[in-house]
Amino acid sequence: RGITKMSRKEELKKHFKDKIGDITVIEPLIDKVVMLEEDLAELEKLPRVISHPKNKTLVKEPPHFKMWKEKFQQYTLSIKVLQSFTRGTEEKEDSPLRAYLKELNK
Repeated sequence: RGITKMSRKEELKKHFKDKIGDITVIEPLIDKVVMLEEDLAELEKLPRVISHPKNKTLVKEPPHFKMWKEKFQQYTLSIKVLQSFTRGTEEKEDSPLRAYLKELNK
């Protein structure tokens, strides 16, 4: 029997479903986070500096590094928004609505 590895998207969905129940509202944001993680991983494979072909002491940031910074900022903000949905869920009892939704999802 092979153990199937959960995709990142499935992992995030399960995490938030366990924390907040209904994830319909945040599913598009989860998709965006996964896409940003994939983009960042690809951009991180590229060089962070470009040297002048004739004078190696002249270096600059390549255009894709700016793209990496922008995507990383989007990713960070998206993660903060996702985390805001779980803020306080560990400490409080489930509201009657949340308890009802959990029962429906079982």
